[in-house]
Amino acid sequence: MTSTLPPGRLVTELMGFPPQVLLDDLVNGLHESVHPALESVHTALRTWLNHTGNADNDDLRLEVEEGMIALQTLLDSNNDIAADGFETWSLRNIFTVQPGSVAGTEDVRFSLPENSASAC
Repeated sequence: MTSTLPPGRLVTELMGFPPQVLLDDLVNGLHESVHPALESVHTALRTWLNHTGNADNDDLRLEVEEGMIALQTLLDSNNDIAADGFETWSLRNIFTVQPGSVAGTEDVRFSLPENSASAC
């Protein structure tokens, strides 16, 4: 008996959850780890302003605030690009099961239903 499974379905069945859930958790952890680092940099810059006697200088405070916004935007953008590449690579290479590579799946054909190509 031959059965047909959509791609990724066997991995979901074997793991007990979709691989995308794990990847989303990893990416969320990446994003959450950036914010404490940015807060530390911001605190250090404010401390430096106070230490150098420039705490009352509005131009410097504005420059620090604008620089922090630019740094956060840059880090978030680079993290998004890296995370997208990681997700794509992982789904193609880690979470891919070839027919016959798992015992009991020798008769499973991996193909999309005919109408799924037009739905994309």
